[in-house]
Amino acid sequence: QQLRENVVLAAQEASTAVDDLQEATHQKEASLKRLGKAEKHLCKLWEENTAIRQELKVTKQEKRVLVREVKTLRASSTTKAPVGLNGMLFQDRPVSMDGGELV
Repeated sequence: QQLRENVVLAAQEASTAVDDLQEATHQKEASLKRLGKAEKHLCKLWEENTAIRQELKVTKQEKRVLVREVKTLRASSTTKAPVGLNGMLFQDRPVSMDGGELV
């Protein structure tokens, strides 16, 4: 009698252990699937980040060139352009569509 009860209890424990193992395996597979998706998204974000950094680098270089160009143009325009009334440069005066100056 005692031996039968022990066998039944051992069988129930084994069944429970098998069920727990199957559940753990299922959770592991789901986690691995999520991990794969996360890695794909991470790679995509890394590529986008790299492209944006490169674009920013080029933009900064272009900005530096434009700033130098503007400084050069401002320096050359203040030394060459004649000054009109009220200290306004003649080239900065408003002009009408027919070519006449608006004052």
